[in-house]
Amino acid sequence: LVDPLKIGRVIARPFVGETSATFQRTHNRRDYAVPPPEPTLLDRLTERGSKVIAVGKIGDIFAHRGISEVRKAGGNMAMFDKALGAMDDAGEGDLVFANFVDFDTEFGHRRDVAGYA
Repeated sequence: LVDPLKIGRVIARPFVGETSATFQRTHNRRDYAVPPPEPTLLDRLTERGSKVIAVGKIGDIFAHRGISEVRKAGGNMAMFDKALGAMDDAGEGDLVFANFVDFDTEFGHRRDVAGYA
């Protein structure tokens, strides 16, 4: 990825279908991230022996750096369940970092581009 443009991630969204009328997005999205340019809080936590549990796309967003464990799920309710389970499993000083991707889709920048800017 081109550094002067400060692109941090490329998202590949596969589709199935034969025509524009039948195209449907699949759940096989892939994120290709550039590692953060400097150490993050996630790096600092794992360096000191804390566990960082990434729920959802967090591992992909941070190029899996500073992540101890990844838990995936589909949909907000399943993601909440995974996050709650991770919080139950987390110890003192551990971090559970969750990304509820459906919030962006349903309520975030895709619905209010001007407000998000």
